[in-house]
Amino acid sequence: MRKILLSMLLTLSFFSSCKKEEQDELDLLTRNGWVLISAKITSNANGDLITDIMKDDRSTCLGNAFTYQFNRNGTYTTSSSGPLCDMAAGTQPFSYSSRTLTFDGKSHTITTLTKGELIFTYTISSTQIATYKFVNKEFVDIRTTSNLVIK
Repeated sequence: MRKILLSMLLTLSFFSSCKKEEQDELDLLTRNGWVLISAKITSNANGDLITDIMKDDRSTCLGNAFTYQFNRNGTYTTSSSGPLCDMAAGTQPFSYSSRTLTFDGKSHTITTLTKGELIFTYTISSTQIATYKFVNKEFVDIRTTSNLVIK
C-alpha cells in the first residue's frame, strides 16, 4: 500500500512540476513586449543562410522596432515604427503549450525563452526554416526607428 501511495505521490509531483514550468514560461512570454532583432531564413538541409530579412530590407515593418506583446488573456498585438505598419495592428489570439507558440494559424517552436531573450522557429517548407530572435522590451532602448540599443 505504501508503494502505491508513494508511486501516486511521485506521479502527481511530476505532473505538477511540468505545469509549473509551463506557467513560468507563460509568465516570461507575457511579462513585457518582445522586440525583433534578427529574422533569418536558412536551409533545413545544412543550415546555410538563404535570406537575412532584417539586413536585406531595413525599411519593412520587421526592420523597424517590430514588437510582439503577448498577453495573459491569450491575445497578442504587434507594433512597428515602419511605414504602413499600422495596417497589421489589432489584437489577435495565440496559444502556448509545451514550447509551441501558435498564432496566425502557424505553429512556432520556441528554442529559447528567458527573461531577456525569445527565439522561435517556423518551418516554411521542407527545405526552409525561419528563425526569429527577440529581446525583451525591458532591455532595449529604441533610439531611432531602425536602430536598437541593448541596455
